[in-house]
Amino acid sequence: VETDQPAPPQTPTPTPTPEPPTEVSETVNTTNGQADATFQPDQNITEAQVSNLPGDVSAVSITVSSTNPSIGSGGLPSNVGTFLEITPQDAEENEISVTQDATVSTVVQDSAVTGISNPTLYHDVNSNGTYTQLDTQASEVSNGIRLTATTTGLSPFAVAEATPPTSVVDEFDTDGNGEISITELGQAGQAFASGEISITELGEVGAAFASAETSVVDEFDTDGNGEISITELGQAGQAFASGEISITELGEVGAAFAS
Repeated sequence: VETDQPAPPQTPTPTPTPEPPTEVSETVNTTNGQADATFQPDQNITEAQVSNLPGDVSAVSITVSSTNPSIGSGGLPSNVGTFLEITPQDAEENEISVTQDATVSTVVQDSAVTGISNPTLYHDVNSNGTYTQLDTQASEVSNGIRLTATTTGLSPFAVAEATPPTSVVDEFDTDGNGEISITELGQAGQAFASGEISITELGEVGAAFASAETSVVDEFDTDGNGEISITELGQAGQAFASGEISITELGEVGAAFAS
């Protein structure tokens, strides 16, 4: 006699935990020249702050990505933790450029820098696929490591293993163009005055500056358009006020602006 056997109990299929998205963006308004963004705790970056923004920046779009947003990866080491793209916007939500110094501070998850012993920020200053290592302050926080650096303008950033400079000239060639500018020479002078570098090292930086063939006008033409803008003239004025350039050099920049 056949009898119906009860069906074996079904084992429920576990629901897979979704992977965090490889790219996530937040657009935040600025307040007093500062923008603060917070991301979900499963992201490589959980906090990002941009300060010292000019008055025409009304909002900032901040994108955390596992892929390089730039056109190249020159200057980056092989061990990269994550990428960060910062895009300033005006009141009409149009993308605008920032040519002055801005400070970027970000909290990176420990999991994003696994295998990176000395994480630091890199910046593709000219958005041309060449990254420059920034002078980065690192501090441990409860949910990761905070990295803070000041750089000119805003464009793609990367968190990666710090690479020691090959020479004192490389250390002060902060824009990575292979030359020492008057501003970079001034920074080397300040480092010498504070005892960070020797007179010999200062001489090396000075020799690299002397060998550069760019004029003071080229130095302050930061966007490379062959003209001096009111912003660039103001930067030259600040450099004169701090003793980095002479009155003659300031006059050359002023004449280029007037032309």
